[in-house]
Amino acid sequence: MKKLTYLFLALLIVACSSDSSDGSSDGSSNDTTAPIITLNGQAIATVNLNSTYTDAGATAVDDVDGDLTSSIVTTGVVNTSIEGNYIITYTVSDSAGNTATTTRQVVVEDDGNQLFLEKYDGVVFEAEWATSDNTSKIAFLNTSEIRIYEYFYGNEVCYVHPIDGTWERETVDGFFDTITTSLQGQTENSITIQYNYDESNSELREYRVSFDGDVYRLLFNDGQDPDYIRTDDELCF
Repeated sequence: MKKLTYLFLALLIVACSSDSSDGSSDGSSNDTTAPIITLNGQAIATVNLNSTYTDAGATAVDDVDGDLTSSIVTTGVVNTSIEGNYIITYTVSDSAGNTATTTRQVVVEDDGNQLFLEKYDGVVFEAEWATSDNTSKIAFLNTSEIRIYEYFYGNEVCYVHPIDGTWERETVDGFFDTITTSLQGQTENSITIQYNYDESNSELREYRVSFDGDVYRLLFNDGQDPDYIRTDDELCF
């Protein structure tokens, strides 16, 4: 009888041990599968020298935890002012500690085309709405400055400011504004400049030139502001 009792206890211990090995101590299954990261866009991206690079990002999904896109950690920096190959790394882990990693290669190269400030150096654009009483003109000079002329009902202002720097602007009513501007990027036919007027007031302004077969147009902020037309006029140089 004792032998049967010992045999029963031994079988019971083996059965319990087998049940424990099928899962973790807290009852969850053994998850050994890492999440899957999928790149948005191309695995090799090409960007022009001195332009602006915006990463397309990635998505992540796990067979247990589901969507982990918001948990992706992205590392790596692309310096578009220096030609070369740059690596952006995406890493994510699931609740079981399984980690997945993937990368994107970003190639910064010079396509040989002139950039905006060189191509349109000294070119004057005048507001399409200009009249004899009101007008506004703008020109980009010496690849580093912007010169603006404004005339409104007898009040005339002509000023030049750096693309990178802090400067004062006299308004048509005689007041002065202090503004800080910084170049954010440029391509052959567009340039993006950050304007900071004070601590709480700033603007990211894009200037873009298009040609419709007849005239060159300078557009502000994707055409949200009135167009300017290329002219042969001088601009209080």
